[in-house]
Amino acid sequence: MSSRRNLGPERPESLSRRRLVGRGLVMLCAVLAGCATFSPDPDWDEPHLQRAQTDEQGGVSVSVAVVDDEEARRIYGVNLGQLGIRAVWLKIENTTDEVFHLLPSSLDLDYFSQNEAAYRFHSVFRPSQNERMSEHFHSLAIRKDLRPREVNEGYVLVNRHRGGRYLIVELLGDRSLRRFDYLFTLPDGSFDYESVDLDSLYTQDERRDVGLGDLKRWAENLSCCTTNEDADRFGDPLNLIFVADENHLLAALARSGWVFTERVHPVTVWESIKSFFLGTPEWNFPISPLYAFGRHQDLAMQRPRGSIPQRNHMRVWLSPLIFEGTPVWVGQLSRDIGVKPTWHSPFLVTHVIDPEIDEDRAYLLELLMRAQSVQAFGYVDGVGESTAVAPRRNLGGDPYRTDGERLVLILSDEPVPANEVAPLRWETPKPTDRMAAD
Repeated sequence: MSSRRNLGPERPESLSRRRLVGRGLVMLCAVLAGCATFSPDPDWDEPHLQRAQTDEQGGVSVSVAVVDDEEARRIYGVNLGQLGIRAVWLKIENTTDEVFHLLPSSLDLDYFSQNEAAYRFHSVFRPSQNERMSEHFHSLAIRKDLRPREVNEGYVLVNRHRGGRYLIVELLGDRSLRRFDYLFTLPDGSFDYESVDLDSLYTQDERRDVGLGDLKRWAENLSCCTTNEDADRFGDPLNLIFVADENHLLAALARSGWVFTERVHPVTVWESIKSFFLGTPEWNFPISPLYAFGRHQDLAMQRPRGSIPQRNHMRVWLSPLIFEGTPVWVGQLSRDIGVKPTWHSPFLVTHVIDPEIDEDRAYLLELLMRAQSVQAFGYVDGVGESTAVAPRRNLGGDPYRTDGERLVLILSDEPVPANEVAPLRWETPKPTDRMAAD
């Protein structure tokens, strides 16, 4: 059991010292990077193009590929990943008579200009190399204006996130705005979604396809909460139901700012401890296992909030249920607001959750609706109510209170404006149509 002693709020001067140290290390890395040799490979065959995803809308075709660190080193001649930069390749073909303009901020609000990125690798000792580097970076950039019956090809530089990335490409035309959506997973970490074979979790006989009324009954009869591995103690409540196939679920979450989490192993433990003490962001911090359906979560995602102690996090399990041909997932969602010491974690600390867990449930709904990812939503009982006077506690001993309802979300693979999202009209199942929860 985790210790319940709270460390209390961190002193501002302590946090400032950590951040100054972190910035100093970043500056040192930049200086060292500037001393590196600039050596692009002119014969590089660009294998990332084989992974490109292509979409077409009304005469405009967009192909996208995310470049890994080694490929970027061969293309750009320096290690972009060392300074947190990721290259994205684009090819845009316009067969219409309309002029379009690429909006790179849709790919990343904080994208890097080519000159900005090149300057990070400049060395005061190599002015001629600096000039060649800037010219080379500039030559790789995609041109933003796309005239009728023209093809543009090149790179945009975005912030480097490990594991996967959801990308939006927006083209502003004279008469229209075109939006293209892509989800990429990258083999550059040890992420929990890679460790489970979803197709092997259930046999065909265990699968069951149901309608809306039976979905409601099934959701109401689920266990209230996650458990520990021995299933003899309750953890955080199971307060989410998703209806979506795997790709659409991951795309909807990634579109809303959620990122993949890494599995717990020595490298991620060290990276997380370093991030905590330096006060620097750690986007893929591991999430500890909780159990449902007899196993730990199939995947976990988080929405970082600038530092390890603060984040939104989610665990998700694939269920044996299918709703009108689409998989049903069960989730646990809460918000981390701090940390406290424990001997029961490889990190020697564990997160403290916000006791108002329903607030994070509402936050998720707002995020997904803002991203136009929700077709319909509703609520069912099943978690069980708890109050400030009589709260329940998770495995870490943190109290929480809730109205006891689960949020059910049917996600859409096409954009749905928030004012067109439908409330679920639950049918009342017949008393004889009871279904097992697991």
